[in-house]
Amino acid sequence: REKMEENYSNTLKIRDNVIKYRKWKVKDKKKFKLAQKANDAIMSHNALVYDCIENKNVILTPEEQKFMLMALRSVSIGDTLEYTFNCDACEEDYDYTGKISELFIPEFTEYGTLKSNSVEFRMGKIQSKEYYDRAMGETEEDEDKFLVDFLFHIKSLNDNDTMEFNELFEYVNNMEVDMAEDIFVQWKKMRFEYSEVKSVTCPHCGAVENYEFDTLPGFLPESW
Repeated sequence: REKMEENYSNTLKIRDNVIKYRKWKVKDKKKFKLAQKANDAIMSHNALVYDCIENKNVILTPEEQKFMLMALRSVSIGDTLEYTFNCDACEEDYDYTGKISELFIPEFTEYGTLKSNSVEFRMGKIQSKEYYDRAMGETEEDEDKFLVDFLFHIKSLNDNDTMEFNELFEYVNNMEVDMAEDIFVQWKKMRFEYSEVKSVTCPHCGAVENYEFDTLPGFLPESW
């Protein structure tokens, strides 16, 4: 039986990674539905993200995975999402069509050094997809995920590049709170995130309001 070639004709740049990807296929939908029944988050991510990109070994943070997911949805189903808002000014309801490609804009700075008093973290790419995915999968709380993600991006601490994960974890947990917060504020500007806030104009009265697009109505068809 002839094996069909995958056509990774789309590209998305995430930091310095140019990722080639294809549109969703029937087999991806089937795998996703099986993952939903099994409540298997990793299988769900693989079905809609990693199975659809050419380089299966590329390491994506949760934020980068979501950004990749948005791109996949745009080319596979469409680039728009439908919302209904209620204007605070005139109290009228109105429909709004938002483009995914315009709602989620990446925000980050290049990897570099985080400094606070005598502490210096040099940050860089994650080195092990296997260990990172496992650690993030075993972590439930958002605050803990933030810390684990931070630790996996550390290249060196005070010029020491030989410290293992557990040593870094112990060091950070024993940092004074004000110093740690200073480091984390710097890290939030450096790590890959995206803005979910967009200004929307009411068609009835012209009032402009800022909405946070943290929900995705109709992101996947009801049949999924």
